[in-house]
Formats: sequence, C-alpha cells, structure tokens
Amino acid sequence: MSYTVTADIDTAVALTYSDSGLSHGKWKTQPGGTVATGTHQIFQAENRSGSTVPPEGWAKYVAADGTEFTFKFKDPVSEQNQCSSSMTNIHGPWTLPTPSYPTGGKTWTVTYYISSSATFYDAPVMAEHIVGAHKCEDYSEARVRGFLGEHMAVKLAQVLGANIPPQAKLWCATHPMFLTPSSKALLTRDLAQFAAHRLSDGSAFSASVLDQALMASHDHQQGLLGAAALLSVRRVIEERATTIRNANPRDAELVGLFAALAENNAVNGWTHAVSTYIGDAEGSLEDERADDVLKIIAARLES
Repeated sequence: MSYTVTADIDTAVALTYSDSGLSHGKWKTQPGGTVATGTHQIFQAENRSGSTVPPEGWAKYVAADGTEFTFKFKDPVSEQNQCSSSMTNIHGPWTLPTPSYPTGGKTWTVTYYISSSATFYDAPVMAEHIVGAHKCEDYSEARVRGFLGEHMAVKLAQVLGANIPPQAKLWCATHPMFLTPSSKALLTRDLAQFAAHRLSDGSAFSASVLDQALMASHDHQQGLLGAAALLSVRRVIEERATTIRNANPRDAELVGLFAALAENNAVNGWTHAVSTYIGDAEGSLEDERADDVLKIIAARLES
C-alpha cells in the first residue's frame, strides 16, 4: 500500500529552510532551499517500502525578520488526514497559515499559505538570498554585494536610503524577494494612477477602472476570483488603453503599464509595470521616470 503527502508552501514573505523531521516514512522530495514571495515550495513524504504506516512529519522555515513557521502533517491509517501550522518568535504582521487539504485519500496535497495582515509591509530579506535568487547580467554578485553592504538582512527602505544609482534601487524594488505580493499590487496601482494623470487627457483612464483592477488582483491572490474573471478585467483595461493610444500616440508609452494591473501574479505585474514605464523612456527622461517610481515607493514606505 502506497501513501504520499505533498506539502505546498505558498508564501507572501521570503523564507529559508531551517529544519525538518519524520516520525514515520521517508522523504521523497526533501524540504530545503529558499522560497521567494509569490512562489511555491514543495516537499513530499511517503511510507517506507514494505510498510503500511503512512508518513508523518514536519518542516520549519524562517523569515528574515526572525519569524519561524512550522508545518506538520499526518496521515493516519484510518485516512483521516491531519495538518497544522504554528508560528514562533513572531516579528512580522503574519497571519497563522491555515492548511488546506482533503480529509481522506492515500495520495494528497496540503497547501500552507502565508499571508500578511498588513496592507503594505516592507518585509526584510536575507542579503544572501537577494544575491542568489535573481541573476541578472547587469547586476553581478559583486555589484549586488557592493550596495547591500555588510547587512545580514535588509529592507527595501534601507536600499532606497543607500547612496547607489536609481537603477540599482529599482532592481531591488522589483526583486522577487522584496515586499509582499499585496504590497506590489498596491504599488502597481499607485504607478498606474500616476501615469494616468500624465496622459494628455487626464480623465481618459478613470480611478474606478484602476480600483476595479486592484480589487480583482487582490481577490485573485486570495483565491476568490478565477483566472477567467481576471482576464475579463484585463480586456477592459486593454480596450481602454487602445482607445487612448489611438487618440494620442504620445500616450502609448504610459498606457502600456496598465495591463500589469490585471496580471495573475502581482510580483510579475509590478516588475512589468516598472520596466514598461522606465523602458519606454529615452535619455534624461529615463532618470526622471526612475525618480518617479522611487518616490511612489517611498510614499508607501512612509505611510
């Protein structure tokens, strides 16, 4: 008889593996590594060959702010699946991850979702994870370590206060390790609102459309809105953007970021919004636009 438990960690804060153990069974895919925000980390346990005793165990992950998360799972012979989670040494606004899993079955998956109770949160990140998690030709390991300094853990606010080029600050601001998906969704909305006011016709992209997109993005992250519904919101945004482009081609470089509001991944949406806003600029305007984005981020950090 074969039993397999798959644990899926879906997190709003960057985590690093700390420890794990099994009371019964063996690891099929061991816990470990680093989990970036907006990504998933999977580990699996199964019963040992020749044994009818289902797997039982736990894994621990730690955030850079020191908060420890422990995930437990148990699959009794009666197939009454049991899972739990706990937090210790809490330093951030994290809600206790509630495991989602089927009550029965020999092969099943439990999902532990870590969310933040704060609307906007500047979660610290381990410096070594920033260096290793997002390789970029323009940002070598030596360059990244240069502007991170000797800090073991770093917040985006510290990066913005450092004496480094605006492009380096933006690289960190769009890095998958910094901020929570919800925080990045809010920043995308802020940048889109700012861009909307710079259109030739300031009323061409209304605040109600932006709010609708932000709410759709939030609900999608929480599992309350399906991909099809989010796509319909995206179509409305793209239709509005096309109308604006046709009316004034000079606005094309601004409306390109609006579609990021309805990205099904808020982390990718924020990166898309920033790169579109900055990438379409040329010459000195690029620095001006980088400053625009940094001011928007600073306003959120200070609020």
